[in-house]
Amino acid sequence: MSEQRRLSVVMFAVLLSFALFPLGCSSEPASTTTGDQGELPPGHPMRTPAPTTPPPAPDVAIELSDPEAKLVNTFVKNQQGQEVPVRVVHWKVKYRFTKGQPQAGKWYTCQAEFSLTGMKQFEGSQMAAEGVFESDTPLFAKSDPPTTVEFTVRQGNDKNSLDKLISNTVTTDVQNLIDSGVKP
Repeated sequence: MSEQRRLSVVMFAVLLSFALFPLGCSSEPASTTTGDQGELPPGHPMRTPAPTTPPPAPDVAIELSDPEAKLVNTFVKNQQGQEVPVRVVHWKVKYRFTKGQPQAGKWYTCQAEFSLTGMKQFEGSQMAAEGVFESDTPLFAKSDPPTTVEFTVRQGNDKNSLDKLISNTVTTDVQNLIDSGVKP
């Protein structure tokens, strides 16, 4: 390496050390917690807040009871305005919070599982401590009617992440009322 090149490298190293010195390169490390901040002023980039842990969410549990499911015909108007029969599973199940209360900001989904999944979703502020989940789930025209329905309730932070099972599982047989000829 030439003498001029070596001198350039040394000068660069000296300048770099002077540039880094004001950033806190010392033999004494600066404290970075909210406790003893040394001489760091508030808002300094090396000053960090103390770690905080959010309070744990209260646990909740729901008891399901008295499940019902019926296979029925109902009528809806098609695009031409004609009433056409549609097969639906009309289902309902009672619920009661046995631990905790419905939490605002949390989402709850009652799932009715059979060949399809019927769901009824609520945000916590819309729920009472006890009540009934009830809904109709249409069946595909060619699908076989279900014989049983299984119910569970899940909780999550939003409608799409209902990952926490918070209820017991109840099952019921489906009553076949499709041939009753009753028009609602």
